[in-house]
Amino acid sequence: MPYYDTPLAANRINATQPLIRNNFTTINAGFSIDHIGYDIGVDVGKHKKITLVQQPAPAFAAGEIGFYNLAGALLYHNLAGVDLDISTLHNTIVGGAAGQGSVTLSSGLILKFGIIQGSNVGTTTINFTNAFSANGQCAALVSVMDPNFPQVFHASVQSLSATQLKVKTTNYAGTAYQNCYFYWLAIGH
Repeated sequence: MPYYDTPLAANRINATQPLIRNNFTTINAGFSIDHIGYDIGVDVGKHKKITLVQQPAPAFAAGEIGFYNLAGALLYHNLAGVDLDISTLHNTIVGGAAGQGSVTLSSGLILKFGIIQGSNVGTTTINFTNAFSANGQCAALVSVMDPNFPQVFHASVQSLSATQLKVKTTNYAGTAYQNCYFYWLAIGH
């Protein structure tokens, strides 16, 4: 239905009444698509659903957040100006290199994890399949996993960057490297 620019200053009420009535009908029809209608009585104006048309990425002003539909994906624009595809960020585990996986949470926080055998000649380097943000912060945890001798090995984080984690596995005395298996978890964005 068309929406009419009426009444204008020169219009008489008897000439504009059908146009005004049409405008209210048009507004109610559009509003009722995603909302409880005006004439329902209970929950008037509350959302039934939110429909977002596909469009190019919109521009957001500084300090604005928003959602939009880009090529069938639901994107969230956060305060940092980053657009996150939240239609695929729902705790899906993504495999990576052997013994690696990662999960991206809806908030944008990334968990990288795995199990690997430590080196018996020095530090074990784990290169991440996909890097954390270069300017982001990250943290890591490691835990020895050897059901036969859990009390005799130790794993410690030597260094952590956006692209890799280095872990040293030793005996508890710290005097010899061990090739024990360990779990690792890195958290960042």
